[in-house]
Amino acid sequence: MPLRAGHALVIPKVHIPRVSELPDEFAAECGKAVSRVARAIATAVENTALNVVCNQEYAQAVNHVHYHIIPAPKPGSSETVKRDHVTQPLAQKEMHQLEFESRNYLEEESAKRLVESIRARL
Repeated sequence: MPLRAGHALVIPKVHIPRVSELPDEFAAECGKAVSRVARAIATAVENTALNVVCNQEYAQAVNHVHYHIIPAPKPGSSETVKRDHVTQPLAQKEMHQLEFESRNYLEEESAKRLVESIRARL
């Protein structure tokens, strides 16, 4: 489930579990794809603030290199993420639970329109 509308993944076709093991030619192509998708998302959601993430082992839910491109909440929006103050490191299960709870539901029709808007900009 996406963190918010516009959340997309860029996934290389070759199976590599860690970004540090990604061969240079695949890393270069992933970089180009991430940039292209990020531009399309930023234009489609009318928000240039993005978070681009590639986890390696830590917080990596799928054992395959992939890049998340996530639009940030728009300034002044009512979207908030509720989390208690944490004074010690979270266990992986706790971290995933907090991440899951912060995700927003996207209506199917809205999602389809957004996907088409992003595709049109690729």
